[in-house]
Amino acid sequence: MRFVGVMLGLLCLPLLLAAFLLTPVIIPALLVLRAVVPGFSAFRRTSSKSSWNLAAYHPPHSLTWRWLLSLRRHELMWLKPFAIANSFGFGAGVGTLFGFSAYKQPNGGWQWHFALLWHGLSFSQQEPMWYRDLYHRARDEADQLSGRAWFSDKHPNKVFVPPRATVSTPAAIQ
Repeated sequence: MRFVGVMLGLLCLPLLLAAFLLTPVIIPALLVLRAVVPGFSAFRRTSSKSSWNLAAYHPPHSLTWRWLLSLRRHELMWLKPFAIANSFGFGAGVGTLFGFSAYKQPNGGWQWHFALLWHGLSFSQQEPMWYRDLYHRARDEADQLSGRAWFSDKHPNKVFVPPRATVSTPAAIQ
């Protein structure tokens, strides 16, 4: 019986979270943040008709977003229990009725997903990719192709060019 109580308590968590997000204090605060903080967005529609970005932060000089909180509707599909664990993450649930998962992404971030009654709440975070990183990478690749050593981490504006090899003659050695 305790297991049933715990499961019912877990089922109430998304409802509490929704009540927290929809309070009259949080929504105006998110809208003010959207107006004041460059790169912050709230309550934006995505290209999918069943998905909304509740809040997200995209640094102004980055090519990618830093974190994202989204809500989406799942298709009414199978109700088969599942559990998975591997080196990238874990997840468990009953189809799209109830479930949770956490996975490490290849871009250096994590994604957490919680599903209840065919709706999913996802939080994703990733390492941003900066324009200067792309510039340094392109410069380093050009330096590597030309045979020069590159030191982007220590000296981002200086490139070391090794001296050219000279042909030694016996007269030059003496």
